[in-house]
Parts: sequence; C-alpha cells; structure tokens
Amino acid sequence: MPLDFFIVDTQSPPVLGLKACIDLDMIKLVLSVSSPERDAESVVDEFADVFTGIGLFPGECNIHLDPSATPVIHPPRRVPFALRDRLREELDSMEDQGIIKKVTEPTDWVNALCVVEKPKTGKLRVCLDPRDLNKAIKCPHYPLPTLEDITPKLAGARYFSVMDTRSGYWAVKLSEKSSYLITFNTIFGRYRFCRLPFGIVSAQDVFQQKIDEIYEGLPGVVAIVDDNLVYGKTKEEHDHNLRTMLERS
Repeated sequence: MPLDFFIVDTQSPPVLGLKACIDLDMIKLVLSVSSPERDAESVVDEFADVFTGIGLFPGECNIHLDPSATPVIHPPRRVPFALRDRLREELDSMEDQGIIKKVTEPTDWVNALCVVEKPKTGKLRVCLDPRDLNKAIKCPHYPLPTLEDITPKLAGARYFSVMDTRSGYWAVKLSEKSSYLITFNTIFGRYRFCRLPFGIVSAQDVFQQKIDEIYEGLPGVVAIVDDNLVYGKTKEEHDHNLRTMLERS
C-alpha cells in the first residue's frame, strides 16, 4: 500500500502514525487478554474500581512557596450570561466529587479562573489561572523520564497496552494548608482545590513522583506523567504485567 512521507531536516527519529504502522503490517491490534474469550471489556469489568471515578494516591501533597513572595488576590472574571448556569453545574459537580470546596474565610492568595467551551464537544472546561502563584512556587525538580530512558526497556517487546490516567492530577490530595493557597474566585463565590489542579507549575513533577512510587518494581510497566505503557515479549508476559499493574493501581 503506497504511503505519503514528509521529509524534514532534523536529527529526531522518524515517526510513523498508528494507521501507517497497521497498513505496513508492523503492528496488530489485539483485544484479547489471557484467552480469546476474555477480551478487554471483561478486564475493565473485573477492575471496575480502577476504570471508574477519580483515583486517589496515598498521602498528601504540600506546595512550597518562596517566603518573600507577595500574595495576590484576583477578582472574579466575567462569564457570559449563556454560560453561567453551566458553570454553576460544573462547580457543583466538582464539589460533589471532592475536587473543590467552598471558602468563606479570608485567604492570602486568590487565583483567577478561566471558563472555556470546547469547540467540538461544547463541554465547559474550568481552568485555573495561577500565573502569579506559579511565580512564588518552589518546584521539586523531580526528574521526568524521556523516550531515551524508556526505549531500551522495550527491546524485544512485541505486545503493548497503552492507558491514560483520567484526570490524573486530581488523584493527588493537597494538604489543607496548600489547598488554601489554591483558592480561586468565581461569580458564585470563592472555592479552593482539595486535589492538585492542572496549571500549577509543580504539578507535573509531583504527579510523576507519585506514579513512579506506585509502579516501582513492577516489570513491563513504564509511565510518562499520565501515559502508562505495559509491555511484554510474549502475550503471556504482557498479560501478567498488565494484571499486576491493574492490581497495584
């Protein structure tokens, strides 16, 4: 089957998309696990607690600030009238899930909030805008794995499963003190994040450290932030690694 290739002047490795790899018979998609009768859907049913809801890592996360930083308080941003009811519904949903809590007492930091409507789905997305807070946060500088770190581990592997951690950062619980740092303003009042929000400058480092701690010592499992890869040289090895990983999750 003929394929179009784009030639670029770069030292980076060549990239082939999933469709091209399938068309060239380089990879095959296999849905069965352990036996032809036991497919991916049954595994999802068996580990339903892993594939539903928002997860929760052990322990709490502390956000460390530069003691010389000056707190900043942002007023609530205007929201188009047509989006207000939907924003209220989204905030109520996040509160019901334990992601945020209402705040009535004074707080030193009050962050801004962005409300974005996704063009394709029309779904409303609530985004924290902590640009001033980020300037004051002291990052842990945890080392993030690279493709160069992971590629040697995959030598000889022929079976792979790829999973994405749903709302991954929200699986990290904030300490109460840190939670008040991430107070944000809305037209409906102030809230604080009880879980680690997207947009915090240290969030990626914190999440990667949590992931590494959870999967430490597991064979055939690697993760870059919220992208998890399970692999094996044989189908039996892959299936064993996958089940071990899901049992640990």
